[in-house]
Amino acid sequence: YRACSTDVLDMISCLTSSRAVLEERREIYSTLIEIDPAAKEEYRYQVLTISKEIRISQGLETIDASRVHVDIPALRPILRRDLAETFSRYAQLVREEGPSESLDELLRDIAKPESLAKHLMSATENESDVLLILMMRQARERYLFSVPHGLDSYLSKRVRHGSIVGHLRAPIEAAGMITQQNFDGSYKENAKWAHVISTARDPDELTRAFQSFAKALDHYLLRLKDVLLHVRSDERPLGIFDIKFHPVQYKLIRAVASRDQTIETFLETVLATLRGLLNISLQAAHSQIKTEASKHIGDLFNQLRIAILNSVPQGNDRVDLISTLNRASSDAQAAITSAANWFVPADVENVKFAMDVAFEIAMTSVRTITPGFEPDVDFQDETGLQFTVQQLPVVQDVLFDVLGNIAKHSNLTSPRICIRTEYDFEKELLGLHITNEVSKDRDFAALRTKLDEIRPQLKDPAYLERARTEGKSGIAKLASTVFRSE
Repeated sequence: YRACSTDVLDMISCLTSSRAVLEERREIYSTLIEIDPAAKEEYRYQVLTISKEIRISQGLETIDASRVHVDIPALRPILRRDLAETFSRYAQLVREEGPSESLDELLRDIAKPESLAKHLMSATENESDVLLILMMRQARERYLFSVPHGLDSYLSKRVRHGSIVGHLRAPIEAAGMITQQNFDGSYKENAKWAHVISTARDPDELTRAFQSFAKALDHYLLRLKDVLLHVRSDERPLGIFDIKFHPVQYKLIRAVASRDQTIETFLETVLATLRGLLNISLQAAHSQIKTEASKHIGDLFNQLRIAILNSVPQGNDRVDLISTLNRASSDAQAAITSAANWFVPADVENVKFAMDVAFEIAMTSVRTITPGFEPDVDFQDETGLQFTVQQLPVVQDVLFDVLGNIAKHSNLTSPRICIRTEYDFEKELLGLHITNEVSKDRDFAALRTKLDEIRPQLKDPAYLERARTEGKSGIAKLASTVFRSE
């Protein structure tokens, strides 16, 4: 019982992950229930606590695996409506023109260097090719830009909206290497290390070094969020995510699509093609964070480390500051690796999550990006619902948005939050009733006026377009989630 602490089990080489450590601890406690029945209640409590921790870990993995997402079930009927008439004409032309060469024949031909050039030069050979290109481009626009079902909407909700910046910034802020910004863009005083900074040979110079580190870090993180992690468009020309069709790819699509007899099988071909071509962008996003962000942030830490070594006299204070900076750098690199893996397709375990676990997953996510946020929560679940790995991310979109806004806008680090959940089985409607404490310095009259202005717009498509943007878009994101969800 005394030996199976996390610190001890971490030293066992065959336990290669935090999950393995948790499972080993649970197994030990389960055995202790049998061999030491006098303390079985304590062991049983530990088993239940660890089981919940494991389920939360599984939930976080599910959320990370769903950050890059397109709502295919919702898009399918939209595409069917958009493409039905054109597909009917296309299928008729294919029958008249005869089928194109088979996929196997085309692949063999493309593999020959002397034949590849002709496929790279031209995609269109007849009228049916023109219609196929038109349909693929229509489908691409829906797949990338549809609100709220398309890729960019989900990148906004699950990657850009608080997540990527908070995820990479939080471990650095928790260590006191960076502080929050004031409304005027300046940075709050570094209270955590003020006593060490005051011992520097030139305290003002070291303060400037910390602020330079903060500005450079935030500038880079905002560039990730506001410039790079977008679908490429006229407004976002440097966006990483795109789906490009080249002549050879059209011909590969044609080799399959020309044999589709119905709109349903054609849609399967189209959607599978779009998902496959998106992998190029996913690899680029992974590389951008894993390699470029890792190096850039590592260089910033090195610059700050040199400034500290040059400014702070030798002694315990300098040792403590450098040691904390090194841990923050290591934690930041771990966060970078984690964020990079958001863009690597991954399978998740097919488990279910109770409502209280779904809440804990959301709270863990919000705490991860909001250091110091420790609310006093009263949570009561009256639903008894269990969520699948497909349903959990939708519930998380709601809970993360709500809890994230409380963390950001209540102006309190430990607000009281009351959550009640209910389920109407007849209407198949999940209800979340959430109230929270807010700092008394907020202008409640102005906030109520703002809500009164927003409420009539909630189902206006123009308003819901804000779900693809960041900054004052939380309610639009919430509305786009709940109005389109079953």
